[in-house]
Amino acid sequence: MKYIQPVNRPLSGSLVAQVYTSLRADFGLVPEPLTLHSPVPYLLAGFWCLMREAQLVGRVSREIKEAVAAGVSAANVCPYCVEIHGTLATERGPNLALQIKQGRVDEIEPLALRQAVAWGQANLSPGADLLQRPPFTLSEAPEIIGTALAYHYINRMVRIFLGESLLPQPLRDTPLRDFAWPLVRWRLTGSMQRPKTSGTSLAFVSEAPLPPDLRWAESSPTIARALAAWVAGAERAGSEVLSPQVRTLVGQHVAAWKGKAPGLSRGWVEQAVVGLNEADQAAARLTLLTALASYQVDDRTINAFRVHHPSDADLVKAVAWASLTATRRVGSWLLPGIAD
Repeated sequence: MKYIQPVNRPLSGSLVAQVYTSLRADFGLVPEPLTLHSPVPYLLAGFWCLMREAQLVGRVSREIKEAVAAGVSAANVCPYCVEIHGTLATERGPNLALQIKQGRVDEIEPLALRQAVAWGQANLSPGADLLQRPPFTLSEAPEIIGTALAYHYINRMVRIFLGESLLPQPLRDTPLRDFAWPLVRWRLTGSMQRPKTSGTSLAFVSEAPLPPDLRWAESSPTIARALAAWVAGAERAGSEVLSPQVRTLVGQHVAAWKGKAPGLSRGWVEQAVVGLNEADQAAARLTLLTALASYQVDDRTINAFRVHHPSDADLVKAVAWASLTATRRVGSWLLPGIAD
């Protein structure tokens, strides 16, 4: 893990310890995309609550939601998440992650998995036919869109704090890779088959009002509560570490964004931060890049932010808030045309 030190041995009875126990029971392990939140326990709890209630339980099959996660992760160019969730989407047959990586989505079977991946990949193209006529019903929307939003958020966190693969470097480019992924799938799919009760993770979070842009989740009170708590936590994180000027600036740029990557030049960022003080410039660079071009966040970006905010907790808070802000923008164009 880069830039931060996660909590590996939490105090017994602490919120982090409770969430880790829940993760082991329902997911099979405590994965790094969750532990990277551990410097800020309420962010860890909020994201786990959303992930569990939208992705791991409910009426929509887990395989479909894993395919959605893989498709979204492909759209965001997050190979780490594509590998994991593409692998989990199928218990046998071709590795869906490999089919996505090789551009063979049209060969994915069955049709429902192929449509789920394609819809996820189309998430960054507002107005696309697949978004206008999505392959799910209104009653399924809280689970499907909730899962999609979870991965638009976590892909950004992973791009900044983790590498490109769950597998250690010595395994990635060797024939051993072909043996490692079936073992990973075996380890994690066991948790998919265990009975789960909806709503148990809500015990880890405080109640919060559901924002108007997320009211599509109201048909599932459990997911609505999970979304509301997750958003409230990330907004709290932003308010604790970022000035109103930075949050307003990032909000304005994200509101004008239509899903397209800004490219390799950082000229747009430098232009955006003109007029801010030194601390706010560093924070604005980090959060603008996190939201709209997370692949450009580098050591220099992180180090400049840490001059003014040295703690791991502050870094996680800033990145989480920016990731949420971009995620909510994507969510604003995912709902039209759903049939019931």
